[in-house]
Amino acid sequence: MVVIIQPMFHLPGHFKTYTSRLISGFLDVRSQSVLLISTDSKDSNLNFISNSNDLLRVKLLASRHPFLSTIDAAIKLLGCKESGNNVALFFLDYHFIAMALLYPLLRCRFKNIVLTHPGSTFPIGELSYPDRIKAILTQWCARIIGKIATRQVYHSNLVKQEFFRPLFKGSKSAIIEWGVTRSKFNYSREKNISHLTSKNLNIVAFGKIEKRKGISAFLKWIEGANVRQSLKINIALLGKVDAVYKAELRRVIDSCKNIKVDLKDYSYTDQELQLEILQSNYALLAYDRTFTAASGVLADVIGFGVPILTCKECVFSEFVTSNNIGYSIDYNLHGDSLLDEIVNYYVEQPWDLNIKNLSSNSWKHVAERHLDMIFPQN
Repeated sequence: MVVIIQPMFHLPGHFKTYTSRLISGFLDVRSQSVLLISTDSKDSNLNFISNSNDLLRVKLLASRHPFLSTIDAAIKLLGCKESGNNVALFFLDYHFIAMALLYPLLRCRFKNIVLTHPGSTFPIGELSYPDRIKAILTQWCARIIGKIATRQVYHSNLVKQEFFRPLFKGSKSAIIEWGVTRSKFNYSREKNISHLTSKNLNIVAFGKIEKRKGISAFLKWIEGANVRQSLKINIALLGKVDAVYKAELRRVIDSCKNIKVDLKDYSYTDQELQLEILQSNYALLAYDRTFTAASGVLADVIGFGVPILTCKECVFSEFVTSNNIGYSIDYNLHGDSLLDEIVNYYVEQPWDLNIKNLSSNSWKHVAERHLDMIFPQN
């Protein structure tokens, strides 16, 4: 049996998406049941397998606090009758402090436990004193987990290098990227080259708009790079803006004179996103250094078939450049010649073929890689 524990399933964003798609991958791999232990046992994200007898669900605490939900998940697991070698436990998210306390107990009961590192960062210097103490404790617990957990999955090499310091011989880790779900519509490279030949550069950013997504830094850079207005740069920001970031973002947008920024601060439909993607040259993923978590937007962009515009500070920069699926900006460099490089990359590089190759990374393949952590294939 595969047991998936997601104490943060009720939260928006990648928590639900990653969980539901990984479940579909596990069900495709082998004909055994999947037990989902989460904060929401009846969610629309799981409707595609609602009629399957292979998916069982257990609901966690109504309080939905990650610390309490992680503890509740451990209690339910410790009360399970099955605990043999054929049971595989996958914690997709967890509270660091709770897991540091509970992992030794779980390890005594279950041999096969895989922890997926949430990828959180700890900007301790920016916090008030009480929150700073909590962040320091959380960071210590994250490092303890990196030492004692014998099976760990990371979504980026950057996070693995910081936290994976195993104490026990035979400990294993793996960097497992998101699976890709191919979009049903066809993105046209040729059609969008016509935008560039008419001196239009169209860029879209979608998903939750928050400070750590690096929108402000990118807007300031490209506003300065286009000081001669050699291009008509159109940037669409599609998605709800985080309340604490809204005022800052509006100030930055209002200061832009050399570019056009269209902010659509609401929950968009699939049709609206499709329309923006189809007429864009790049999808923007220029997150700052504080973002080290998984990104559903990255997987969606690859699935759409559109190239990525990122920056050197972003956790995805190495992935984008090594696979040649987009352009990475160095914010320390300035001048409209860099805009020419961005345009030329789109026209000249085989990013479309490289994206097609990456799109073969199905969720079934992702599930197989998770299972290989416990049951390696010879």
